Amino acid sequence: MRALVAALFLVVGCAHHNVYNLPPRTTRVMFSDAPPAGYHQALAEAMAWWGKHGQTMAEVDGDSDAFIVVRGEADWKYSDDVLGLTIHANGRGVIFLNEYALAQPDSCPVATVIAHELGHILGQEHVNDPDDLMYYSCGKRSHLD
Repeated sequence: MRALVAALFLVVGCAHHNVYNLPPRTTRVMFSDAPPAGYHQALAEAMAWWGKHGQTMAEVDGDSDAFIVVRGEADWKYSDDVLGLTIHANGRGVIFLNEYALAQPDSCPVATVIAHELGHILGQEHVNDPDDLMYYSCGKRSHLD
């Protein structure tokens, strides 16, 4: 009987393998202001991508409920080639998005940038694989898969 229970545990454990080794949890995310058109859908896609990797996320409306705040920045103060930036402030993760650069036709998709920045808040660092979401630039990633 113990062998059967151990075998079932291994099978179930393998079915839920988390490639990013993150603890499962629910993370609440919100926009600080009304985002540009398409950003809610992009956030939904980014949260769904992390959901495939064991991170349950939900968009909320109330500021007090959110652990992560996403802000579109029309007046970008950083380098033009930086599409997103993440900081930790007041116990929250804050994602800043370069609205102008992300609106350009040859830009990385907004969902990919949001997913990448969410990764930083979840503790992920940049990697050297251009096919990986956590590569320092959009690399070869034209969409989330």
